[in-house]
Amino acid sequence: MKVLKNLKNDLGIVCYLLQVTSFMHLRELVLYIKQNIKLTNLVHGAGQESGRRAGTENVLEIVGLGIACEIALRDFDKNVSNMKVTRDRLYNKLKEEINYIRLNCDLENCLSNTLNISIKDIDSNQLIDKIKNQVAVSPGAACHSGKTETSYLLKALKVPDNWAKGTLRFSTGKMTIKDEIDNASQIIIGNVLKS
Repeated sequence: MKVLKNLKNDLGIVCYLLQVTSFMHLRELVLYIKQNIKLTNLVHGAGQESGRRAGTENVLEIVGLGIACEIALRDFDKNVSNMKVTRDRLYNKLKEEINYIRLNCDLENCLSNTLNISIKDIDSNQLIDKIKNQVAVSPGAACHSGKTETSYLLKALKVPDNWAKGTLRFSTGKMTIKDEIDNASQIIIGNVLKS
């Protein structure tokens, strides 16, 4: 869990889809629906969930999700702090050694685990091909995977094309440690300087 949400108090939220794999590694989706909202059924049959769907509720996973949420909330501040520290460490190590690096986010106002940078005149896909078995990294913006042109997000940030093609997106986790960051940064730096 990276951001706390109070769905009852957040403005205008009617439905909210939670991908549980983003914390505690459960393989479920949860759909929050505001009270008195009527949705059309996709699967018809028995009247579980007040007639919203057919099929028996998976009680074990519902309980597991509840416990996972309790653990995530309990450890939230510690986990966010670790993700920020490791994310910032990675950025600082990269910018110490790579001359043409651009930060594409405000580190104080973005997800605690996400780092989005651009390296001038580097092709991020080629770099990733060189390091893919050593460092987990994605090219460009999250909403734009698999495409070669500049994403609308990078265009909105006014990232020039010769920088945008070198955009890399990193994520740290609650269990990421400094040694992993140091190792990853050396692999990235070594391959960028060779280019």
